[in-house]
Amino acid sequence: MIEKARFIPSPPQQSITALENLEKYMHRDERSGIPDLIDAALIHYQFETIHPFADGNGRVGRMLITLHLYMRKVIRQPILYLSPVFETRKDEYIDLMFNVSKSGNWENWIIFFLNVVCEASQSAISTSESLLGLQEKYRSLAGNAGRSSKLLELTDYLFSNQVLSIPMVAQFLDVQYRSAKLHVDKLVEIGILEELPTRANPKFFIAHEVRDIILRSLK
Repeated sequence: MIEKARFIPSPPQQSITALENLEKYMHRDERSGIPDLIDAALIHYQFETIHPFADGNGRVGRMLITLHLYMRKVIRQPILYLSPVFETRKDEYIDLMFNVSKSGNWENWIIFFLNVVCEASQSAISTSESLLGLQEKYRSLAGNAGRSSKLLELTDYLFSNQVLSIPMVAQFLDVQYRSAKLHVDKLVEIGILEELPTRANPKFFIAHEVRDIILRSLK
């Protein structure tokens, strides 16, 4: 019941105007000396307060943080993933935003937000280092397994596509099916790829170690 709700967003008929105002704020020319990270904290709070959608406001709001920082060139790639940190501190996250609405306590919310960004950044660095280390290991294994530059190409490809089929490999490497199969078989032989136990046709193969590192970063 709305009478028992802790927080009530703006009426639906006012949401469009509120979103338009938020967009103008994000794209304003005059930055007023506000650091971009603090600006992101203000923007995220405002979006969640508008609460324009029936579902998915949290996900969209967290995505908005990363895209805003990327747009402002604070980060070089839109790869800052904040959701796991927010989820582990969910009660604190909700309470602090509510306190901004209730009593204007911006300071505690901004401090919390900056700590979340710091923790998420450290996690991203750790994940990147793990993937780079694994890539170096894989390139060494592939290099020792054969002199084909295509094998190294395929090894690097696994870091953007962990599940693939032989036709996918043939298309990516621009080679015939037989050649693609030889490359996949070689990566299976040296333990980089593993065939998935399905009855799918074509067969699919997975780079488990790459996938595991990525999945751990999302928890």
